[in-house]
Amino acid sequence: MNLMELIYWMICSYVIMLPIINEKYLAIGKLPDLVLILIILLYLVYILKSNKNRKEFFMCIIDFLKSKLGISMIILTIMMIISTLYAKEKTLALMESFRFITYIVLVFIIKYNIKDSNKIKNIIRCIVISVTILTTFGLIQYFTTIGLEPRFISEEGTRITSTMQNPNGFGAYLVLMCFPIFMLSFVKKGSKKIYIPITILIIVNIFFTYSRNAIVGLAIGVFALAIMYNYKVLFIFLLGIPVMIFGDNVINRFDNIGEKVLRDPRIKLWKVAMKMIKDNPILGVGNGNYVARYDEYIQRYPELAYQDYTRFSSHNSYLKMQSELGIVGLISFLLVIICSVNTIYKAYKNLEDKELKLFFMGVMASTVAFLAMNLLDNLFFSPQTTTYFWVFVALGENVLFNKRYEKNK
Repeated sequence: MNLMELIYWMICSYVIMLPIINEKYLAIGKLPDLVLILIILLYLVYILKSNKNRKEFFMCIIDFLKSKLGISMIILTIMMIISTLYAKEKTLALMESFRFITYIVLVFIIKYNIKDSNKIKNIIRCIVISVTILTTFGLIQYFTTIGLEPRFISEEGTRITSTMQNPNGFGAYLVLMCFPIFMLSFVKKGSKKIYIPITILIIVNIFFTYSRNAIVGLAIGVFALAIMYNYKVLFIFLLGIPVMIFGDNVINRFDNIGEKVLRDPRIKLWKVAMKMIKDNPILGVGNGNYVARYDEYIQRYPELAYQDYTRFSSHNSYLKMQSELGIVGLISFLLVIICSVNTIYKAYKNLEDKELKLFFMGVMASTVAFLAMNLLDNLFFSPQTTTYFWVFVALGENVLFNKRYEKNK
């Protein structure tokens, strides 16, 4: 096995283990991060191994810096690093900057170093394996509460997290996975026997998280897919009706939704973000430093406090970016998103391989839902969820690059 082959199998392992292993598992909680770091280090060794590898690497760097996605990601990274100079908690700013850099490296490695479409399909299958494990355990958890924190068990219902840390994050992860996996059921005759049951598992798990954001995200994704593919896919949402009929707690989560929205603590968090934006409109308070400055702003504006919480997050990715990196950072972030969506759309439109084409159609629907859900949570900054968004983007970049490479041969 050569070094690049080893890196490829480590990427496969990484996408399986990332949502399954977390800090609750103590000693092995950091294993996914260690694997990612090892992937990066081995890639550096691969580059240094020969002149041929170095030449190919520099050619790929030039190509990456010519691409709109590459340029926008580099600009955002520069903004993040600069913000550490004025951030209150510089370590926090550096950690978030490093995390984003790892996404860039992961996109780069997958884009330029996987030449075989079968390997791309294997990465997709690894993602499906991971989802199957999480949703199976999630269903078991709902009836047994095994591995569930007490705060998620109440008279209002048992809110499952599976192996992740909270129901909202788990719900968002499932919405991101739902539509690509569902579309794989149309690849060939026997596919429905595999992917439809997994899709049902995903949807049931989404409802059992009792996450309003995830359920609304599911609905948005269904309508997006209905527009792109076929109105008949609207039946997906009907799969959740039995859960709603036999689970009054799901319905209760949406009862008096207008009043709940007005009383939602997120509104106070958004107002805190707006105060930071007003005080620091151009450069923001520093990458990742909304939580570092939250207590300070609550002292200045006690009416915006939510119970006795400290160092609270903004619960809105877009307000987070503007409050931390200013208007320049927000524009850079939006450019990254626009370029990422463009990559996924082009992959879907230009692919001839039926399996990959259907997969990316599903990714388009999930992306629409994911972007909407970030209005109510910081999902772009939750590694167990957003890493898969970047993996999807990387796979899209890969198929487009390889198609262009084959055309120019």
